[in-house]
Formats: sequence, C-alpha cells, structure tokens
Amino acid sequence: MTLMAGRPVLLWAMGGILLLLPVVTLHGAEQPQPVTKQGSAEFRKVVRDVLPAVVSITSVTTDTLANRFKKFRPESESEEEVESTIAFGSGAIIDKKGYILTNSHVVEDAKRVTVTLQDGTEFEATDIIRDPKTDVAIIRLKPDDLKDVDLPVAELGDSDKAEIGDWVLAIGSPFGLNGSVTSGIISGKGRAPNELDIMYKDFIQTDAAINPGNSGGPLVDLDGRIIGINTAIRSNTGTFGGIGFAIPSNMARRVSDQLIANGKVKRSYLGIEMKRLTKKLLNEKHLHAGVEVSNLAQGETPAKKAGILPKDVILSVDGNEIENEVELRNLVSMTPPGQTVTMKVLRGSQTIDVPVILEEQPEKFGMERGTAAPIQGLGIAIEELEGKLRVVGVPRGSAAEKAGISIGDTLQQVEHKDVHNLEELNKAIAETEGDLLLRIIKADGSPKVVVLKR
Repeated sequence: MTLMAGRPVLLWAMGGILLLLPVVTLHGAEQPQPVTKQGSAEFRKVVRDVLPAVVSITSVTTDTLANRFKKFRPESESEEEVESTIAFGSGAIIDKKGYILTNSHVVEDAKRVTVTLQDGTEFEATDIIRDPKTDVAIIRLKPDDLKDVDLPVAELGDSDKAEIGDWVLAIGSPFGLNGSVTSGIISGKGRAPNELDIMYKDFIQTDAAINPGNSGGPLVDLDGRIIGINTAIRSNTGTFGGIGFAIPSNMARRVSDQLIANGKVKRSYLGIEMKRLTKKLLNEKHLHAGVEVSNLAQGETPAKKAGILPKDVILSVDGNEIENEVELRNLVSMTPPGQTVTMKVLRGSQTIDVPVILEEQPEKFGMERGTAAPIQGLGIAIEELEGKLRVVGVPRGSAAEKAGISIGDTLQQVEHKDVHNLEELNKAIAETEGDLLLRIIKADGSPKVVVLKR
C-alpha cells in the first residue's frame, strides 16, 4: 500500500448520482485472487445461492419546470413536474413478503422506484422507509404483485463474527451491469470515514471491487450470508480504487427490523459532543481508552439530567469498555429508551459511577445543519452550528488546504482569540493583517495550530 498523490474522493457506490468529497487515502492495493479449484467451487456455490435474491434498483426524482429553468428563465412559474434525475443502485430481498434491504441514499427523494429481479421481472415500488442516520432503507413490493411469485431470499449473517482477511463477494449492478460479482477480502472493521455524512458509522472495509451502481447490494461471506451492505468507495478516479465500505449486517438488521415493524427507528441518545483522547492524554491520565465529553447539547438531555459534565471521560457503559466515540454512540443508540445504564466516568482524578436514564432520540437530533458561508480572507466555507464553526469546504490547491485545514475540522481561535460564530470570525480576520494564526480541532479531536498564508 502506498500513499498516492492527487485528490482522491469518497463517493456513494451508486449509479446516476455521484457525491464527490475530497479526502486523502491509501490506494493501490492489488486484489487477492482465488488460487485453487476448491476456492472457485465455493465462490460458484455462493453465487448460485445468493444472486437470485439480489435486485437492481432504479430511482427517479422529479422537479418542476420552474425550478429546472429558473436559471435561464427566472419568470417561469410552471409547477408541471418533469423527471429530474435517474439513479441506479442494488438491493437484496430479505423476506418473501417483498422486503428489500438497500441504502437510504439510493432511494432518497425518489418519486418512482423500479425493482428488477435477476430474471428480468420488474416491480414498481411505492412503500419506501428510510433511516438516513445509518443510510439503511427498506423497499416493500406491493403484496398484490406477489400473489403468484415465489421470491428468492438472502440470509443476513453475523457481521461480528467476520474477521479481517475473510473472503467476501460483492454482488450488485455496477454501471447498470445487473448481477455482477466481484471478490476480495475484509480489509478492516469499525471504519468511520469523516467524509460520509452519516450519524452512525461502523463500516466494514473491503477490497472486493465496488463501483457506482453497487450501493445497497450485499457483501457476502463464503457461507452465502450477507455480512454487509455495500455503500461507498474511496477513489482517485470515481471508480473502484481498492477501498470500499459496507454497513455491517448486524447494524442493518437492527435498523431494518424496526423500519419494518414501526416505520421508523427508535434509538436512545445521551446529548453530548465527544472527542477521542490522544495517546498523550491517555498516558497522562493513565488510561488505555476512553472518550472525553467536549460539550453538552442544548436542552434537557439525558446526559445533562444525569449530571455529566464537559471534560468528563467516559470509560465504560454497564461494564462495556469504550474505545472511541463511534463505539459509545452506537452502544447508546442500541439501548432501549427508558433503560438506565451505569457509566463509569473519570472526573478530574476521581472515577465515579453515573446512572443515566436514556431517552428516545429526537427525530432530527444530529441531522441539523447550520448556516454555511464562504469566509473572505480564509478561502474556505464555514458552517455555524450551536456555537461552533465547522469547515465544510476547502478549495483544491488553496492556502487553507496547504496549511492542513480539512473538511470536518472545527475552527476555535484566530490569533489566540476564541471565535464562536461567523460575526466573531469575520471581525477577528478583519483586525489581523498578513498571515493568520489559527487553532483548529481536527475531526479526530486532536488540536492543531496552523499558519494560513494570505
């Protein structure tokens, strides 16, 4: 593996629409290949068992003529709807009643969804339930359309038992090529790429080739069980570059079960902002793991009611040690609302037990967006949200990029002055001549001081 030059991107593995985001990535790994006839026979059996249950998904969104042509004819007021975008993805049938598991972004804003089976049979689907916080969605085919149809079904496996190095197959419709199969291994687990705007991340990383159109399709083990839902790739070119991400099947199962039963996901929350402790801080506090509370969310949250304070370090929840903020967020979300959990917390030099009564997470919690604005003098776009300034845009080749500023960073100080909103930021910039000394918090929680050339 080598660090490649250039500007790779992270994008949904979905045809028709590509969401391109700048990242720095490891790239260039060659795919492993099966070397025995026995291995090839195993692959053939998995494909025979699973492929019939994999579907192609075509999503169509609509717009009005007024919106479509307002750039050219501002006076247009036509509300006539026209097809706006056609996008392609994949999915897996997980129940004979017609439930199909896929990605939320595959069917986002879709006005019409067509599901195509491997034998070419097509169904129009209107019953779509999404959970954007995990990027999981369920499509249900109409019961009347299935009266004389015996749907093939794929089985969800246990993603917790999958290990790095295990062989996997990715099945889907890359570039519209229905029923395509690629092979590789599990390259990593517990990945949480900052560039993907999803609240709950715990991805399986794989080098099985995933391309636009694979989104929502299954990642399958050699027992023929789905262990992941293919979601996104990192790439220099917009196509497969050796690194793909899949939602673990255990997360997909928990979410899809609730979507089918309740039409939504009920999850618990704490109401805190967190940051991972650096190795230096862990050593200073004589800890091997833990998550620091950097701030409390507004309102009467469960954390605030329980007496959790900023700078507390959460060490465990009901005896389960916490390694990082992703683990804590996922563990809390999976605990039923109303349940009391005991958190072991390091406060100063004392370790205390704090009982917390978890509550159901508000629907929009964690999905709010503030006001984003390009900042003159910095050359970057900043989003203001709840007293924080988050970087949401960094032009390629800009002075900010060269200084090490990235999307997802939080701007704290300009010339040693704290800035909490856009007004304070613009004032601090205007009062400074020449280069700017900035203090930022990287997406992983580590502080960094940079000099921005002007």
